[in-house]
Amino acid sequence: TDGCIEVIQNTYIDQLGFEGDDLEDRAIPSIHDQATNARIRGAQLLRKKDVNSLQKIMTQQLGPGLFHGEMNMLWALLVTHRGRSDDVGSLQYYITLLRLTRLNSDRPDFYTLKSFLRKVLVSHMLECWETECGQGTLEEFAASSPTPDQLLEIADKIRLMYASSPSFNTQVESNTRNSDIALQNFKLLNRDLLYYFELSSAVSAGDFGRVELFLGT
Repeated sequence: TDGCIEVIQNTYIDQLGFEGDDLEDRAIPSIHDQATNARIRGAQLLRKKDVNSLQKIMTQQLGPGLFHGEMNMLWALLVTHRGRSDDVGSLQYYITLLRLTRLNSDRPDFYTLKSFLRKVLVSHMLECWETECGQGTLEEFAASSPTPDQLLEIADKIRLMYASSPSFNTQVESNTRNSDIALQNFKLLNRDLLYYFELSSAVSAGDFGRVELFLGT
């Protein structure tokens, strides 16, 4: 905490030359890992009776780093969709099937969990494509040389039928909502995994416009 105070003072007072009241009407985005944000918050509490916003460190508006946003989202996905080992299609079912004992804790290793969830999503999507492509196998479908428009049409159908919230496709849902809980869980898991990997891709590409689209979600 003391180190955070020294860094902020060195940056804004010693190097940039701001004086006491120069930043009274300014908010400075402060995007860090969770530990650094906790220390800055501690510094704000220590300095809350100081003379101006700069000395109080209240100009720093804290936000989570994107990596920590991704990590927390992965853990939330695991908690939401874990289920039990005898719930076919649940994450715990796949964890048990693949003998990934390292994922049995509440907060497993980020990279192991991310790799596992990518495999789940890819496997699910391949199954959906094989079901909806109109051919016996994906190899036969590829050999039929589908057009880009056909691919987009099938992809949109898969998104609506197998990777969307129930309210997005009420006509199909009316026949299955009460009768096929496994299908509903399958759809919600696919939806959430697509959200996550779209966000992860945007972060990796540095495409902050795409990141902003997911902030509300």
